[in-house]
Amino acid sequence: MKTTLSILLLALALNSQAQDKKIKDENTVPSEVRNAFRKTFPTAKVTWELEKDGNYEGEFKLKGKDASTVFDKAGHMKELETEIAEASLPEAARKYLQKNYPDKKIKEAAQITDDKGIVTYEAEIRINGKSTDILFDSKGNLLK
Repeated sequence: MKTTLSILLLALALNSQAQDKKIKDENTVPSEVRNAFRKTFPTAKVTWELEKDGNYEGEFKLKGKDASTVFDKAGHMKELETEIAEASLPEAARKYLQKNYPDKKIKEAAQITDDKGIVTYEAEIRINGKSTDILFDSKGNLLK
């Protein structure tokens, strides 16, 4: 019994370490990250998470839409993800989703721009009760 309980507690501890960590005190975010965010989005109210890879993700509203951005510890913005309407996905992406997931509704769509200016698109659908992100390039070709 003790062994089973110990294994269960260890599994729970490892699982919690594998997930991103919400940051309650913004002052624990490096000043380089906070300053870079404020310079780019001066009026936005942000909530932070520490990602598994050591980067910082900030979630906020941008022109009334949900958005998030990822910064490394030095304050370099690695990507910006902005909510878009399903109709704003590239036509090829919409056709792919209609053909391959005809009974699935898009829960959320987003445009992602990385630090090199490369734009990709994301469509979130539910498969077997789990949220799944399907990624497309700027022309709507399937990436992942």
